Amino acid sequence: MPSPETSAPSESLRDKVGRRLARAVVTRRIPLPLERAAVSFTFDDIAASAAGTGARILEERGVRGTFYVCGGLAGTVSELYPLAGLAAVADLARRGHEIGCHTATHPSAAQAGVGAYLRDVAANARILEPVVGRLSTFAYPYGAIGLAHKLRLQARFRACRGIHGGPIAGAADRGRLEAVALEDASVSEAGIDAWLDAAVARRAWLVFYAHDVAARPTRFGLSPQRLAYAVDAALARGCRIETVRGLLDLAAGAPPTNGAS
Repeated sequence: MPSPETSAPSESLRDKVGRRLARAVVTRRIPLPLERAAVSFTFDDIAASAAGTGARILEERGVRGTFYVCGGLAGTVSELYPLAGLAAVADLARRGHEIGCHTATHPSAAQAGVGAYLRDVAANARILEPVVGRLSTFAYPYGAIGLAHKLRLQARFRACRGIHGGPIAGAADRGRLEAVALEDASVSEAGIDAWLDAAVARRAWLVFYAHDVAARPTRFGLSPQRLAYAVDAALARGCRIETVRGLLDLAAGAPPTNGAS
């Protein structure tokens, strides 16, 4: 089957304008009264290596991550990597990781109409929620965001994550959480340090995202050493490390339902 990441559809001019409009229009904000910087490690699709090696690296350090799953693709093999099966997804949830929604079949909001897109989201819930409970956060496949899609999704989910931006200070866009690529091809250890230092300086929330975690990662993934470096660097700076859901709980003044500090 084609990989979700290698088969990204091309954008028309209308799509690009729509994407920029979706980023610019913010109708629902999440206040972030953070006493110190916070970091979330998120993984999209999810690759079997992220569910295995990635989760293990987090757990060894006493923290948890958010895994955005395409339930309709669980247990299949893409052009890039095998995807975790439902049993592995359920095990992640039992161990305290958050399972989020990434649609069932990985459509692009740049191509799929709102109705079809929402049906795919609903299909993912039917697959995953009997296994892991309610899906409360979302990540856009390909990072593609349409304004109509965003407005509907932010009404369904507590937060929806994109793939662009940086540390989030003061308040977050509920329909498009900013995020930073944590990929060997995109950021060096020095770059990780710079992002973390910026988050600490602003008492901000830094959301990292990646895909596979392997000794020879794809261009969308990172090595185990790079992930371990990022987690250790965040902890060394005194950052809270929470799942996306856990950080939202803290921002709302409630104890985190998963994750650790």
